[in-house]
Amino acid sequence: MTHPVYDSCQEELDSVELDFRIEPPSKSILDNFDHYTAAVVIVDRWYKHEGHTIAYSLSFIPIELVGRLQIDLNSTDALLNFLEHTCYEQDPHCSRCVTYSTTGNFSAKNYKLSSHDSFLMTHENVYDENEEILVVSKHYIPAEMFELKYSI
Repeated sequence: MTHPVYDSCQEELDSVELDFRIEPPSKSILDNFDHYTAAVVIVDRWYKHEGHTIAYSLSFIPIELVGRLQIDLNSTDALLNFLEHTCYEQDPHCSRCVTYSTTGNFSAKNYKLSSHDSFLMTHENVYDENEEILVVSKHYIPAEMFELKYSI
């Protein structure tokens, strides 16, 4: 299983900008989890190709998971590695739902992803072997750069 932005974007990604914050969860964030969490790590990631931002991911990680898995929040590289690789490697499974969205530029805040307001948004829940949610993410890719591949 691979990260949907790397799997579905037609362009080769060459860098990722990351920003995160810790907040008490809103009701809409809690609705995504199967259990209560006192706080969430909210992570924004902007994916770039030749200096241009072309995709965006917004992820929520329950704070107790950060402690249990010893994710070092002092290291953005450790957090990025967990979200881009580790959470997909620990015998997980996920559910993904791809929908059309016009909110990609609004959601990405710092950058405009596309001159068009047409995005394919992948809503993803990654679960561990005990069916506990590790990460809830929304990944936005401009429609003109989205490519869906199947391997059967």
